Amino acid sequence: MTQADKPTTVYFVRHAKSDTRMRDDRDRPLTPEGLKDAARVADWFKDIPVDHIYSSPYRRAWQTMTELAALKGLDIQPDERFRERRSAGWHPFFLEHMRQLWSNGNYSGPGEENLRMVQKRNIEALNEILESHSGQTIVIGSHGTALSTVIHAYNPDFDYDDFIRIKDVMPWMVRFIFRGKQCLEVEEIPPFNG
Repeated sequence: MTQADKPTTVYFVRHAKSDTRMRDDRDRPLTPEGLKDAARVADWFKDIPVDHIYSSPYRRAWQTMTELAALKGLDIQPDERFRERRSAGWHPFFLEHMRQLWSNGNYSGPGEENLRMVQKRNIEALNEILESHSGQTIVIGSHGTALSTVIHAYNPDFDYDDFIRIKDVMPWMVRFIFRGKQCLEVEEIPPFNG
């Protein structure tokens, strides 16, 4: 079997818990608990060969990948397209607002990205990775909404109720198996944080 014939495995890892007291979405660090969970992410991968690590440039996603990168002796490759959905900040009716976003992928409030925009840029970046790293194992540091839109692209049944189910699960991992750009499997990895 040649490298091109092998399936490509992509693990998306939603960041560990971050310090939500910090309002700067891009520079919000992990909490002490989040740092411990980032170490658990690295430990989970200890026996899994990893060829490349990509990440959202947001600090919390990057920090979640740091110990894994050190363990595997790999650089983290930033990609702005894997960042979280641009929002207008804190929303007083968050759940209602998210329900609107999920019920109409083209809907957004002022200054926000809609879910189709988030999905489009994430899938574009993912497709480039699938083309350049066929048959390899890739880990991508991600965010809850961004990752949810990726799952929805391959499994349209993943919707608002699923998003709410995983809203507070951090870190959260999902494994995708591809042949070329065809998604063969999507599997949520059970939470392992303690």
